[in-house]
Amino acid sequence: MQLAGQSTTAQTFALATAVTRGLLNQAIDGIAGLGFKALSTAKATPLWQNVGLSQADEIFSFFLQREIDSGNPENTQYGGVFTLGGTNSSLYQGDINWSEVIDESYWLITLGGITLQNNTVSIGNTVNAAIDTGTTLIGGPSSVIADLYSQIPGSSPSTQSEGYYNYPCATNVSASVTFGNQAYVLSPSDFLAGATDRTGETCLGAFFSVGSDQTTTLQWIVGAAFLKSVYSVFDYNSGKPRVGFAALADGLNGGTESSTVAQTQTAKVGGNGASSLHRVPLQTLLATLTATCCVFAVWP
Repeated sequence: MQLAGQSTTAQTFALATAVTRGLLNQAIDGIAGLGFKALSTAKATPLWQNVGLSQADEIFSFFLQREIDSGNPENTQYGGVFTLGGTNSSLYQGDINWSEVIDESYWLITLGGITLQNNTVSIGNTVNAAIDTGTTLIGGPSSVIADLYSQIPGSSPSTQSEGYYNYPCATNVSASVTFGNQAYVLSPSDFLAGATDRTGETCLGAFFSVGSDQTTTLQWIVGAAFLKSVYSVFDYNSGKPRVGFAALADGLNGGTESSTVAQTQTAKVGGNGASSLHRVPLQTLLATLTATCCVFAVWP
């Protein structure tokens, strides 16, 4: 396998004999997991440790582009930058705020807190979150998710997608999450996961419930709804792994400010008007994503 100027002849591949229609309809050839070896049922060495990098260079980082589609293909922005073996200083500014990885399975770090509509919501004492570029939204315990949406007037549990919540699309949602004593603001456009019907009046929120499936070491999974607002770094750090976040460089996804997307971007709905989202147990979700973090598509 060759990637970003590095190559290996010893990478383990899994052959899928059946895939979902959603994967078939996308212009990708496969999924690469970037978790730790302990998560692999085949005990395969992960790609980032298998491409000939020195131990000091066992680090990778992401800038995730916030997709903005104005209806004009020339103005559509999508994609991002995956850097293997280091960071790209042109994509972030200031210092990288580090959090130690709690366990070498997922890229698991301590979640310090969450606010919604300027109100702090209790998340418990020791709260661990898997940081995963392959997850779109942010999942957590059902009781905390319910408390979060209670801060938004007019919100209610979705009747179409178990574990998800609806809220009025016209509401400007202010949310932040804290890692390493640093609070990070989510863009309102990233909190909006899509319209629930063709009226565009009710939208799906980015926080969803994982029910009671969380374990003693894993309670949350944090995906692109947060990661689009930061530059994220995953560093093995010579056997002392850590995850870091930095402010995006000016001009990227709104730079250091929250994005102010001009138009509301709605999700596709099926023929019956129902959202295609559905809730799955947290451990199943993580396994499907081939061992968090991180999942990225390999284009032909």
